[in-house]
Amino acid sequence: MKSILRFLARLSFKISLTCFCFILTLSATAQGTWSFFSTANSPLPENSVRCIAIDHLDRKWVGTDYGLAIYDNVNWTVYLPFSTGLPSASVRSIVFDSANNAWIGTLGGGVAKFDGTTWTIYDDSNSPLQDNSIRTLDIDSAGALWIGSQDGLTKFDGTNWIVYSSSNSVIQNTIASVYCSSAERVLAGSINGGLFVLLSDTIKSNFTISNGSGIPDNTQLAFDEDSIGNVWFATPANGIVAYKNVGGWFWYYMGNSLLPTNSLSDIKFNSNESALWVASVDSGIVKKTGTVYKSFTTANSLIPDNNIQCLTLDNNDVLWIGTATQGVARFEETTGFHDSETLNSVTLYYIAGTDKIRVDSSSPVVNYVLCDVSGKNILAGSPGKNYFSLDVSTLKKGVYFLKITDATHRTVCKKIIKH
Repeated sequence: MKSILRFLARLSFKISLTCFCFILTLSATAQGTWSFFSTANSPLPENSVRCIAIDHLDRKWVGTDYGLAIYDNVNWTVYLPFSTGLPSASVRSIVFDSANNAWIGTLGGGVAKFDGTTWTIYDDSNSPLQDNSIRTLDIDSAGALWIGSQDGLTKFDGTNWIVYSSSNSVIQNTIASVYCSSAERVLAGSINGGLFVLLSDTIKSNFTISNGSGIPDNTQLAFDEDSIGNVWFATPANGIVAYKNVGGWFWYYMGNSLLPTNSLSDIKFNSNESALWVASVDSGIVKKTGTVYKSFTTANSLIPDNNIQCLTLDNNDVLWIGTATQGVARFEETTGFHDSETLNSVTLYYIAGTDKIRVDSSSPVVNYVLCDVSGKNILAGSPGKNYFSLDVSTLKKGVYFLKITDATHRTVCKKIIKH
């Protein structure tokens, strides 16, 4: 290793090829594989991603601030506002019913039902909806759609409507999140109005800070439920909170845990509930495993943005992450750590007299991706052999990351600095 560093130091006048320090290299190797989709490398119509939902065909439905994109893991289909049946530019929520229809909540255009061919729009002109700015959707066990808007909560069972607003209920605030739980409860999280719990279409509880309920934040931005009926939610100022199915609260924040931020935006369990993933507006994503918190930020990982607006997991527990400015990030976590011999199995060196980097690996390289610090893919390839070269002549001065996956399914990340 020392001989390699001495050799690289002699070449530092042009290109620096380095590993991270041992701990960070270990972390990067153990983190897994990252992929990125943005307006720069895909048909994604906008880089501000508000929601991601996965249908029965494993297609990713991506709602952005300017259109809807559907990714079938090979190809993209894009629906832009006004030129298609999509009624508004900003897509904020997507859910699927038992007939595999997509229900799409938009900011300013109401709710759209899309069966793959036909769009059906529900807004304040043809329905009892009080407001067309839809923030959240969910479907209960009976198939009814629950709609959270900037003017309350609405239920639609396909025929009948029930409206909960300031004119007929205690709901006086924007509903930011709605969740239909396994106990037939409907939880509606508001902006500054507390948590509303409904049972049999009746509001049974309103938990706020001021009424002594013990809830630590009056805003709830996203929900998920564990297998014993506790409903967990992300708050914008007080971290992770859970509403126990027998009453009371769990609460995890910076003051009583190693959670790196209290400003959260989304929350999801993995399939076996061994981990709870949370998205933040300032610190990337965090994996909570018991009392252990593992952060993925732009400083210690390849995540392209620390401001995360949504996340979800597919059937293989692969994370799909919606960022505020850098599109979609896909993250497939690698379990376990590799030893130092494995970490050193990939060697980079500058080919004298050229603008190329030689990459040698102890195992055939299945694929590689070179990306910049924002996560944008610059170069990619699948050499299928133990060595290959990269032409870096067109790279601008700056920092780049080379992610290499070999035939043993191990991923190594190397940092390249071009002076």
